[in-house]
Amino acid sequence: MKAKPRLDLSYYWDRFDEALGGRHEGETFKAGFRTIKEIYKDVRAGKRRLTVDDVMAIFGGDLPFVLDWTKPDPQRLKERMEEHRVSDAVYRLRDRNDDTGVLELVSQIRYGFGDLSLTALVLHHVYPPRPCRNSIFNTARS
Repeated sequence: MKAKPRLDLSYYWDRFDEALGGRHEGETFKAGFRTIKEIYKDVRAGKRRLTVDDVMAIFGGDLPFVLDWTKPDPQRLKERMEEHRVSDAVYRLRDRNDDTGVLELVSQIRYGFGDLSLTALVLHHVYPPRPCRNSIFNTARS
């Protein structure tokens, strides 16, 4: 019999501010997160395509990511995004419901960014929230 773990990621999601505050001397970067949410709003809604500037905005000084991840070179990132058609893949990801199609697009995006953690950071901001059908990662995000 295979054990199925039950991990409620929403519990951890709700504690993100607390964790940031502990790591960064009380700073939770709320203003930066509001800014990035506004920047990505139209990309998330499918009203415009993802740009290099959108990706670079994640590494602004008012967000914690620049402290923990390597900031990409904008010119090289632009070249990779164009070569792997990342903006198109992100746009098409919005309407995919089949696991195979989603995985193919995420792989294309990852190759375009050249980095799995950067892919995760960007998709966190643009991927429309929806329940995972058969996953322990079934959480609601705002």
